[in-house]
Amino acid sequence: MTASFMRSSSEADGWDNGLTQFDAGARHPIVGGRFEASFNGGFMVFDSSSFGVLLGAGLKVELLEDILAFELPAQFVLGGTNPVDTTFIYPRLIGSIPFSDKVELNLSTTRYYYAHGDFDGPAGYAAGLAFGKRGEMIIRPEFGVLIYPNSDDPTYQVGIAITPKIKKVQASTDSKSETESTPY
Repeated sequence: MTASFMRSSSEADGWDNGLTQFDAGARHPIVGGRFEASFNGGFMVFDSSSFGVLLGAGLKVELLEDILAFELPAQFVLGGTNPVDTTFIYPRLIGSIPFSDKVELNLSTTRYYYAHGDFDGPAGYAAGLAFGKRGEMIIRPEFGVLIYPNSDDPTYQVGIAITPKIKKVQASTDSKSETESTPY
């Protein structure tokens, strides 16, 4: 289980179209942690005086153990402005560089594809740190930017996520515990 808080801000055409988001999610390991199914939900408060509810699910696969992962999440927004237009999938490549068993640098690149087909979604880039040991509490501050293809105004995001300590599940001596996987 991970809880996160994010603030996103962008000023375009003289008005602020940012949002504040709280989200909680859970991951379930599949095939000994090499694959994970994820589920999340949350709420968003838009600077344009509206709000929305966020529901999502996805699949993540570890390509290089503890170093490189690919994730394919999808999210649906209820409420806010144009909820069908803001339903999206966002394939993401995640790289992890461990500095020690308690500190890791996470880098990711994402591309957003919206259900509304004529909207060209942004590319996203993020960098964050993971403080904590796998299976114990992990705190992840992160900074990101969304770059829209037809705009000179990027959207900046800053957030923090907290993953509580996970009770380890007994596994055979030949494989990793089912709770172990890439930390991001």
